[in-house]
Amino acid sequence: MGKVVGDVGKFIGRYRDVLTKLPVAAFSVGVAPVGKDPTAIDNAMKIFRKALAPLEPVAETIFAGKVDLAKLSFFQKWMVGKVNAPVGDFRDWDAIARWAKELPGKMGV
Repeated sequence: MGKVVGDVGKFIGRYRDVLTKLPVAAFSVGVAPVGKDPTAIDNAMKIFRKALAPLEPVAETIFAGKVDLAKLSFFQKWMVGKVNAPVGDFRDWDAIARWAKELPGKMGV
């Protein structure tokens, strides 16, 4: 809903000194890629990059995820309805596998 889970910032803050010296890859999961709206995807990437700062990942992306209403709280269901978010499983396992296979080369492994 327009922000990255707060634990990402805590993790980066805690391990900042180590992480800034290592090649890092990062991905996020959300519904922005589902609609194929370049503006929504660009905005989601800006939010994601801001959450990752000061890290500069060698690879970063956002994958389409899964929205399962049965697992959401009342408030989360309300938000999904309010913004008319898509509901369902939009994960593309082939795209995820392709991205993962490219990582060793990008990370110098």
